[in-house]
Amino acid sequence: MSTEESSREASPGKLFVPSLALTSYAEQNLNLFQALFLLDIALTFGVSVGTASQIAAASAVASMIVGLLMSVLSVRFNQKSLLLAGASIITVGILGCFLAPSFSYLLVFYPLDGVGSVMAMAMAYALIGRFLPLEKRSRAIGWTQAAASVTYLIGAPLGSFIVGGAGWRSLLLWFFLPISIIGLVMAYFSIPSAPAKPQVSIDKDVYRASLKSVFLNKSAVACLVCTVLYFSSYIWGIYVTTFYRTRFSIPLEIAGLLLIGQTLTITIGAIVGGRLTDRIGRKRLAVISALIASALLSTFVFLPSFWLVWPLDMISTFFRGMGGVAGTSLCLEQVPKARGTMMSLTNASGSLGAAVGIGIGGYVLDQFGFLSLGPLLGAFGIASALFNLLFVVDPYKK
Repeated sequence: MSTEESSREASPGKLFVPSLALTSYAEQNLNLFQALFLLDIALTFGVSVGTASQIAAASAVASMIVGLLMSVLSVRFNQKSLLLAGASIITVGILGCFLAPSFSYLLVFYPLDGVGSVMAMAMAYALIGRFLPLEKRSRAIGWTQAAASVTYLIGAPLGSFIVGGAGWRSLLLWFFLPISIIGLVMAYFSIPSAPAKPQVSIDKDVYRASLKSVFLNKSAVACLVCTVLYFSSYIWGIYVTTFYRTRFSIPLEIAGLLLIGQTLTITIGAIVGGRLTDRIGRKRLAVISALIASALLSTFVFLPSFWLVWPLDMISTFFRGMGGVAGTSLCLEQVPKARGTMMSLTNASGSLGAAVGIGIGGYVLDQFGFLSLGPLLGAFGIASALFNLLFVVDPYKK
């Protein structure tokens, strides 16, 4: 009996998917923090916006390294335990950011969110593949990713209110930290514990076999490359609020409301994507969504009117949400016998893509502005779609 089959002896309860969704919600808190208050962080510590955005690059690099380690650790350790460890590290990172006296300290503690996130989300997707049947996985992924975007729906208006009265540090202490603790507790009690892995069988050959099953699979490797490219484009979300605040002189309170609209759009996109993935096909939906989202991003930054830019940005965001679910589902099904390893590498690839996008994007933004940043990030997304079309195989092709 395979590990996957034996683990299904433990049947997940009704709170299984909600607990994963809340974990996903919690791990997005600091991403919201940067997206909404990037300008305020820069002003607090006396650095440029491009420099301030490098905390996300540091987080992406750290999570990429840990994601690579997780590809091995997921073979050795229980997936639930790794998810709980990741959720705990996120909590520590939030507390550290709250206490950070300087930008240098922020650069130390902010990456802990990336480390914890890659651990928690890689294992969340692996647990979905482990405990749920095929016909329920895409919807579970859709709800999990939708919950991540709901962080912005709730956090943006509440964050703007809290920050407006007490400063951005108070948001970390009174909102983000409690949510992270609640998510950790709920995951502990709601996620079933899979049978322990026999320790005698865990040796170097097992690690190598798990990694080889991924890297010798051309389609799986292509999926990882697509993930790098896609997330290089996806980081537009980090800059979008600053874009509206600087390009159209939108005040913080209104920017928070705009972020709510984007959140609703990407949430709906993720939920719709979860329902359409099995009907249209993982690969087909991922390619179509990435092309549309990226083409719009490459063009709407040139438009002079807010009332032209905002609707197109919303459409782009909707397809970005659908593409994220389809792409994750496609990665999840590539190597069924090594889902923990595959999803850890997928998250590491996403972190690498984010690091590339932020690193290059921050430089381009400081040097050339948003008129160059939009087409650059759009090009990454279009490259992802083309690479997916040419080299990725959908094991459940429609």
